[in-house]
Parts: sequence; structure tokens; C-alpha cells
Amino acid sequence: MLMRAAALLAELGSEVNALATGVYPPFVTATHHDVSSDDVPVFVFHTIDPKEFEQQLAHLSDNGYRTLASSAFLAHLTGERPAPARSVVLTIDDGRASVWTAGLPLLEKYGFVAVVFLIPGYIREGDGVRPTLRDAWEGRCRIDEVPEADPDLMTWSEIEAAARSGILDLQSHTTWHHRVPVDDRIIDFLGPDTKSALFDLPLPTGLEPDAMANGVNSLFGTPLFASAPLMSGQPLFVPAPDVVRRCIDLVSKAGGPDFFAQRSWRRRLRKAASGPGRGRLLDPHATRATMREDLIRSRALLESRLNRPVQHLCYPYGQGSALAVDLSREVGYRSNFWTVLANRRGNRSGEDPFCCPRLKGDYVLRLPGMRRRALVSVLGAKVVRRFAGRAVY
Repeated sequence: MLMRAAALLAELGSEVNALATGVYPPFVTATHHDVSSDDVPVFVFHTIDPKEFEQQLAHLSDNGYRTLASSAFLAHLTGERPAPARSVVLTIDDGRASVWTAGLPLLEKYGFVAVVFLIPGYIREGDGVRPTLRDAWEGRCRIDEVPEADPDLMTWSEIEAAARSGILDLQSHTTWHHRVPVDDRIIDFLGPDTKSALFDLPLPTGLEPDAMANGVNSLFGTPLFASAPLMSGQPLFVPAPDVVRRCIDLVSKAGGPDFFAQRSWRRRLRKAASGPGRGRLLDPHATRATMREDLIRSRALLESRLNRPVQHLCYPYGQGSALAVDLSREVGYRSNFWTVLANRRGNRSGEDPFCCPRLKGDYVLRLPGMRRRALVSVLGAKVVRRFAGRAVY
């Protein structure tokens, strides 16, 4: 309960700050305000909650909105082809399993498309595909047999099937969705109580294949250093491999998960990680090279599986940098998606495709039209979802 309360306060604090500083477009905050005819709002989702997502899609459908894929959105920004009136872009980060089981069938039902940003380094092969809402609607399974598998990601089998549908526009969310170490401060250690999804763990660079092949349990004891998103451009800290291995081996030899039942477990791991030579800070050139390689590899992995160009990038956690923009442009991306930006509230023709702001999916229901939700109602729903332990967006 304390963790939920802390998450709620952080979420509401972020919303209050955004509302107070005026980074949201007027239709979010004003009682009566239409969307500019030249503006295309972009919304972001993660986990797809079937009931809520259908309400949002119904609101778009009932009020004459249409959705754009990435190519049409880029053409709008560059002035090559104006977007039709009441156009929006729906983006979904990570490519979680609920995109396959719920998002795809609901988008198909309403005749909409969405841009899905994938994390190819963490995508697994699939043996068939999971049941979806479409299977339940058509009697091939019961509704309770449609799995709620988040934060699992879609498999390659599901992604390739989704690509054939033409409903999901599949693009890049970088190779590993990295939060990476940026200094030698150890915040905690990886263990059974670490609740983050695999793609959210700030693992030292190079351990990701081990986590994929052998599971997170094989890395219990790994020091979790102070971290930041890779694309934020901060100088990277590379932990000494022998320090990391010493901590992992300590846990393995002392009982694996049972080690964490000992009251002294954290003290013992800190001792194992102590001493000089904990790691080194990369110089700016090496940091740049690491970022560049990640951007190139993500595109290559996706294009090899999808057999189509991948030209659009979304920054994990919505955080990029001038360096990331330069590198993404250099290696062939044509647009970058962030979260809210202090100096840009919308996406109008002529604006920079490498600085596209996005709103949380909650605010779809603030778009002008019939049954538009009051702002207090949207914020109240966030509170209810937080206390229920469900995804907020």
C-alpha cells in the first residue's frame, strides 16, 4: 500500500506540474477549446486495458476522429501532405503482450491504426500465438482464456502476424529500452523483490543476453547503480565485471533466492561490491558510440524480421537529448517521439519531426466532442487505478 501511495503521489505530482507549467495543449485544460485544425495530438499507451481502451476508441469514433500511421504523420509535419481534420496518432510503447491480445482486436473493430514502438533485444521467439479478444468474440476461446500477460512482450510470431494485419505500424524503441549506470553509487541489488519488468531493469551493459537466456534469477545479486536512460546522453559508467560477478556468485553459492531471506543479505552484497576499482566512466566519444550502436542495431533487428523500413524512434521513458537527436538523424531515423516537452505543446505542419511531444492516453477523453470527460474525472480515474494496482496508462 505504501508503494502504491508513493506511486500515486509521484504520478499526481507530475500531472500537477505539467498542468501548472502549461506544457499540455489547450484542449486538455480548457473547459471549451477545440483542437487547432493544423495540430495532430499524439497519445501514448503502454499496457492495454480492454475496457478503458475501448472507451477511448469509441470516443474517437463517435466524434469523427481518425488515426494516422507514422508515414502520414511525418508527411503532415513536413508539409508534404496535410493531415485530415480531427487526425490523431495513437502510439503504444514497449510492445507488451496486451497489444496483441486486446489492442489489435479493438483497433481492428473501430477501424483505427496505432504506432507500436518495439524493444527488439528483448523479444522472444514464439511457439504459435496467444488467444485474443477476437478469438473470444468469435467463440474460439472463453473470455477468461485471453491472458493478461503484461509486462511480457509480444513474441516475434505475434509481431509478424500483427505486421501482416496493417493495423500496427511497428517502429523502434531502441534495442534494450536501456536505463544504464551513470556513476558508481549502488542504489540496490537485483533480487526476488525487484518488481521491474526485465526491460526496465538498469542492468550493466552486456548482461542483457544472460537475462534473456537464463532468466533474471541467474543475475540475482547484480548491483543496480544510479542510472539514467541511455538516450539522455549522460556519460556512461561501466561497472567492473569482476565486481558484478563477485556479487552474483555470492548469491548463487549462498542459496540463490533463499539468500535474500537472511537479514544480512544487503550488508554482505555491499561488502562484496566494496573497494576501489568499482568501474569506470566512459568518455564522451565512447558514450556516443554506445548510443549510436544501439540505434543502428534496433533498426537492423526490426527490419530483418519485418522486411520493411523502420524510420521512426521513440525514446524510452520519453527522455532523449540533443546528442540522441543528432545520432538518430545520422543513422537514418526520420522522426523522434518524446513525452511532454517544455517548449512545444502540439504537432503542427512545419515543426521539427525529431521533437514530437506526446500526451498520456488518458487525455483522449478530453478531445472535444460528445461525452467529453471533465479533467477532474480523468485525474480521478488515475487515482482509482493507482490504488487498485493497475497500470495508469
